[in-house]
This record gives sequence, C-alpha cells and structure tokens, in this order.
Amino acid sequence: MLDDDLDMAILTRLETKLTQREAQMDYLRRYRVEKKSEMRALKTAKADLEALLTQLQANVRARKRGMLPWKDVACALKDARGVSETDNTTLRRQASKMQALRWHMEHWVLSQMATSSSSLHASRMTHARSWRHTTLVAHPEARLLGMQWLMQQMYCNMDHLFAENGFPDMLSRELINDCTFEYREGRRVMVRRQEFLVDASIGHMRTRVGGNMLAWLNQNRSPAVPTETLHTSRDGARHAKTHQAHFVTKEYAESSDRVVYFVLNVTAEGESESPLHRSGHYVFQALSANVTKIRLLYLCTDAADVPLTTLVRADRMEDVHVPKAGASKVYCPEDAIEATVNTRMRREAVDIMQNAQVQWMWALRGLAYRQSE
Repeated sequence: MLDDDLDMAILTRLETKLTQREAQMDYLRRYRVEKKSEMRALKTAKADLEALLTQLQANVRARKRGMLPWKDVACALKDARGVSETDNTTLRRQASKMQALRWHMEHWVLSQMATSSSSLHASRMTHARSWRHTTLVAHPEARLLGMQWLMQQMYCNMDHLFAENGFPDMLSRELINDCTFEYREGRRVMVRRQEFLVDASIGHMRTRVGGNMLAWLNQNRSPAVPTETLHTSRDGARHAKTHQAHFVTKEYAESSDRVVYFVLNVTAEGESESPLHRSGHYVFQALSANVTKIRLLYLCTDAADVPLTTLVRADRMEDVHVPKAGASKVYCPEDAIEATVNTRMRREAVDIMQNAQVQWMWALRGLAYRQSE
C-alpha cells in the first residue's frame, strides 16, 4: 500500500512538471512569433523611412539648384497638355451636339407654332392644342425631347380636357358611353367617351396593359395589329409604329390608386402626314381594392379640310323645290348637304361604337365589368 502511494506521488510530480514544461514551450512559441512579426514591421518601417529620406534628399538637392529637373518639368507639362486637349475635344463635341439639338428643337418648335397658327380653328374639339397632331424630327435627341414634351403637354391638359367634354367626377359611379361623329368647320370630327367599372384591382389592370396602352389595344383588335416600338425616351415615352401610322404613348403612374395613359398619332419626319389626327386619353382609377374605373376619351379629326363634295356626290344631294308650277330642280343649299352628311355619319358612329365594344370586350375578357348602355 505504501508503494502505491509513493508511485502516485511520483506520477503527480511528473505530470505537474510536464504541464509546466508544455506551458513554457507554448509561451516561447508565441514569443518567437511576436518577435518575428515585430521584426517584419520594423523592416517595413525602415524601408519606408529610407525611401522618404531619399525623396527628401532629392528635394533638397533640387531646391539647392533653384529649379526642378527639366525632365520632370517637361513630363508635367506634357501630361497637362494631354489632359487639356482631351477636355477641349470633349467640350467641342458636346458643344456641337448641343448646337445640333438646339437647331433641331428650334426648327421643330417653329414648325409647330406655324402649324397651330395656320390650322387652329375655333372649335376646341377640332384642334385642341393639348392633343393635336405633330411631326417628330429625325434627330435622335430632339425626337426624344419632343416626345417628352408632347406627353407632358397632354398630361397637364388632361383634367381640363375631360371637364370640357362633360365627364363627371372620377370617383362617381355614373358611367358614360357615347360617340359623336359630325362634319363641322370643314372637317369630320369624332369624340368618343366611354367608361367601365371592372371587377379587378388596379394592379391587375396595370399588369394587363404592361405599360404600353397602344400595344395592348392593338393586340385586342380583330385581327390584331402588330405594334413596333422604335424609340423610348428616358421618362418612358415610346415612339411606336403600326402599318397605319406612327404614335407616341406613355404611362403616368400618379399613385397606387391612379394610372394615366396617352396615345397620340404623330408623323415621322420625311414621311407624309397621316390623313387623321387621333389621340386617346385613358385613366385607370381604383374605387376599391377590387374595383377599377376605366375612363377613355378618344378624339379624331381630319388632318385637312374635306370639301362636302368629296363626301357625297352632288347629283345624289339635289332636291326638288317647286315654288311654282313648272319650276326646275335646284340643288340643296350647303347647310342641307352638311345635314345629310351628318345624318350618315351618325349612322357610322353606331358602327364605331360596336367596334369599340368588341375591342374592349376582348381586352377585358375573363373579367366582370359594367358600362352604360
């Protein structure tokens, strides 16, 4: 028993010494690592100080001579000249670009002023400045600026135009659905007003439209009309083309409850003007979480005066007036011809409304909606 106690004491002392030795060896290892790191840092600092000393000595020698080495001066001047020449070239290009843009925009604005002053009639519905036809210039930046200006002008005049055409408050559940198609002031004028209550959220309707009202409407024609986007401005205005004409279209997301779309018929520079001036104004207004009101105002007029004789044949418009026995035929006066033309156009308005009804029926397929009869 005594031998066992002695052996345990010896083993305990040995373990203690081994533990102490391992701790001492670990300490020495850490010490060597720290010293090596410190040595590396000192060597790096020494190299930096030597480089700084060399630079300071060179500066002192240069100051003693009173000037920098000519090679250094020449290199500095050469670098400065290169920077100046690059800046000058860039500024010249920008100036030339802005000059071209200014010229094209000035030409465009003057042409629009001439058009408006020469063709603006008394009727606000015929040539309203907020939606009349225009020509986009071929110059890329001027065209994009013109697109932005046209859409902004339509947006700013939208509420006034809706009020002029007799629309009620947007939140009203009273619905309008009519079309006037008449000959006035030498031109055919069509104004179509239509409203829907759709059982769908405004988010769902925006997804359906996809930000491009023109393409969405043309997809729902029968047959569908291919729409090609030619240019897009930074604010999202699109210049698009169909087989019929050129258009500019844009979406304005005013809030989470209201989205506005515009479609304007335009002419591309170098192409003949469209025979019709057309514009569409569309408002999607959320009345509740799952009910959206759609309001549209479509305006269309002839691009130039159309004589009545081109709309009807004179021999068909004659009437027989017999004030006395044996009197010969006389032609209807101009106002009677115009009245007859308007009668025919009112019949055509019924067909227009039916076609529009089919188009929107396809556009809103799968959704429940209501409209005024």
